[in-house]
Amino acid sequence: MSTLPIMRPWLPEFEELEPLFREIVASGLITNGKYVEAFERRVADYLGVKHCIAVSSGTLGLVLALRALDLHGEVILPSFTFTATAHAVVWNGLEPILVDNDPYTFNIDVDQVEQYISPRTSAIIAVHMFGNPADVDRLGEIARKHNLKLMYDAAHALGSRYRGKPVGGYGDVEVYSLSPTKIVTTGEGGLITTDDDALAGQCRLARNQGVDAEYDCHLFGLNSRMSEFHGILGLKSMDLVDAAVEKKIALVEYYRPMLEELPGVRLQKLADSTVRSTYKDFNIVINAERFGMNRDTLGNALAAHGIVTKKYYSPPIHLQTVYRYLGERFAGTLQVTEYISANTLTLPLFPQMTHAEVDRVCQAIAGARRQASR
Repeated sequence: MSTLPIMRPWLPEFEELEPLFREIVASGLITNGKYVEAFERRVADYLGVKHCIAVSSGTLGLVLALRALDLHGEVILPSFTFTATAHAVVWNGLEPILVDNDPYTFNIDVDQVEQYISPRTSAIIAVHMFGNPADVDRLGEIARKHNLKLMYDAAHALGSRYRGKPVGGYGDVEVYSLSPTKIVTTGEGGLITTDDDALAGQCRLARNQGVDAEYDCHLFGLNSRMSEFHGILGLKSMDLVDAAVEKKIALVEYYRPMLEELPGVRLQKLADSTVRSTYKDFNIVINAERFGMNRDTLGNALAAHGIVTKKYYSPPIHLQTVYRYLGERFAGTLQVTEYISANTLTLPLFPQMTHAEVDRVCQAIAGARRQASR
């Protein structure tokens, strides 16, 4: 039985990359060169933003963007997110204030955001969860009302759209990941996007240790430059972004009727038809009582059929060992997060996936349910 992976990166053909790789090897200029700059311009044009700063990882993008915002005190963010979102806050000496997520979109609970704003709050970080755009209109209103900085962890969202507009220029700054699970990948890497000239200048300094051309250090930065090899891969991957997203959307629509007919199974929802998700991950929520088995048992059953699944994000931030001190503070306030985290299963989805492979997954899920009911 062949193994069906949960994802497979869709990469440019090596023949497209090889002459560019040979060129930079021959030149000896393998970082701080023209291809990273070309990649930044290509992304900025695609997103319709003034500035794009390439960095060596999405995590460092978050760390440096927060540093450039010069924040103090508390930062509000969801507990249902990847660890890097919270890590970036802590690395900057800020206090994470965790809020719940919406049970259907999985995005940050905007009502709870406003409830947790205090005199010590300096910023909000919202996440476009699995590429599903957050409610940027309401979040923007709240940030303006309370004079807060607004950052989007857009790690999953290069290719997403909100009201028909590419996600990338909302709030003060957005940060992308370019790791292999993303629509556009450079192997490892990240992007910071903003329309703020001064903030962009600070981020460019920060990715180079905070040092300017005269070797004068202006701020506490890090070495987070992107190499030319990564820039070339990113530049060529941009040719695939919209086709990759459309292929994933079509596969989700093929999945949908087969899964939604099963009692106890529901899918992540988009806010409405005007938003586009990249479906960085494709998730189902299992109601164990109605389905006949819990999420973990179903994952084991699919593994027995050679189908790889994952459990994002389980545990959520407040239940992870290093953040357990936060869990005590927010006990009882993150019930949706805990339910989604404990009952969500991520299924295989990648642009090259075939209908036959989707059928295989759905048949295995239906078969597991039939066996449980017997």
